[in-house]
Amino acid sequence: MQLWLIIYIEAYTMLNKVYILRKFKEIKEYEARISKRLEKLDEYIEGRVKKFEIMDFKPKGVVADFGTGIGVDLISLSRLHSDIELVGIDITSKGLKTAKELMSKEGKEFHLVRADILFLPFKDNVFDAINFSHVLHHHPFSLLKRILEEANRVAKKNSQILIAEPSDLNESYEFSREIDNLWNGIVQLEKLSSIYNLKDLSKIGYDLHVFGYYGHIYPSILKRLLENYGFKVKTRFVSESLQMNEIIDKMRKNIESLILDAGAKEYLIKRLEDIKEKYTIIKPPYKSTLYLKAVRD
Repeated sequence: MQLWLIIYIEAYTMLNKVYILRKFKEIKEYEARISKRLEKLDEYIEGRVKKFEIMDFKPKGVVADFGTGIGVDLISLSRLHSDIELVGIDITSKGLKTAKELMSKEGKEFHLVRADILFLPFKDNVFDAINFSHVLHHHPFSLLKRILEEANRVAKKNSQILIAEPSDLNESYEFSREIDNLWNGIVQLEKLSSIYNLKDLSKIGYDLHVFGYYGHIYPSILKRLLENYGFKVKTRFVSESLQMNEIIDKMRKNIESLILDAGAKEYLIKRLEDIKEKYTIIKPPYKSTLYLKAVRD
């Protein structure tokens, strides 16, 4: 076993084994999608640049990108600001390898560190700014609190933090959905227990929604946690349009691949057509992204 893996597992002895198995699965799935992400690299960079401009995120000094992946935010920051030293932290080796290749083309100073943001290998008060992009919702609440605690530890006294996460303005509604998700997951486990020995779930890596869903990101909670560390917080929501044609096409292909009688397929296809027509009338946003900027003087 590789030394890094031994150290990693020892560090995780304080965590639940289900979470650890799910984490390794998540890493594997992310690395498998890297080629797809590279196909939309320019689109991703454009979106991240817009994020930084909207939130007036103009850091100087040493800037850390937590959960950097293939380095989309690093590239975006390097193109916007020249007076910064960039540090990308991520747990995926393939992601960091890709980030290194992409960042080398930018001609800017950068450092890539393989680490988990739960256990940062940095001394206190080293970063002038920290960027999080769609990484916090991959953690249970207790670990989210630890991540922000670590961020506070390594951030300088006059630092700033920028967070982008899928979220919703209606926290009461989102909280009710979170409870419903857990309730439905428990019901599914009860049904599954009639045909499967639940003690054997480790054999499939606990690959059920109830074990991989950690709840929503609540702006009021993030705000309170960061204010406890002396940050002043500004939030903003940005809506993104639903990519309806792509979703409809994908669902249609899935339906057509099912072994169903003609009537059943016709019914499901009609449901897709209904949804498409409804969308042309109400045009709902696909999702809302929370942009949260925290500044400590």
